[in-house]
Amino acid sequence: MVKNFGIDFVMPFVIYDYIEEKRRRVTADFLVLTLDREKFSPRVTSDGMELQVGTTVPNFFQSSARVMLANKRKDNFFTKNTHKATAFEEVIRRMNNELDWPDTLNGSVQRTKLPFRCEEEILSWEVQAFENEDSDLTESLGQQYFFVLSVELMSAEKVKSTGTAGGFVVFKSPVPTGNRKRPNTATPPGDYMDSLDSHVT
Repeated sequence: MVKNFGIDFVMPFVIYDYIEEKRRRVTADFLVLTLDREKFSPRVTSDGMELQVGTTVPNFFQSSARVMLANKRKDNFFTKNTHKATAFEEVIRRMNNELDWPDTLNGSVQRTKLPFRCEEEILSWEVQAFENEDSDLTESLGQQYFFVLSVELMSAEKVKSTGTAGGFVVFKSPVPTGNRKRPNTATPPGDYMDSLDSHVT
């Protein structure tokens, strides 16, 4: 049987990891619908190996007003009793019955495997708007935007230290002070330190 509705989102994404402040981090960027931040719900699973992103379906999608608006433009005689409108209403009723008439319509979460185990607490996430330069759209609608949901996570483990760099350093002896006698040597006192340096290899 062909299902006549679906509310799950499949969003294009890129995921990339890097090191910052001695911790591995990973960022996942999703190309999403033009929705505000509250319509998305990213979270990391308890094992730290998967990022899940839920998306709320905008109410207008299942509204009969959308069908009326779109069709009235083409047909002045289109009404809520037109067969196309009643067929839409029947599918929406069936969908809500199957989903137990939820207040908010949410599709299944999109699951994305992480390259390493991450902390459950998300470092940061935001919806970023980028100008759409498609003139066919902007000339008729004004400025349009592409929306990207960007989620930043941190590894649950610190990067192992490679050790502190070391070396061999030679310092001149401090200049004698007070009543301490200088070494008994044929080298003039003023040239003693330079002479000592010449024997250090």
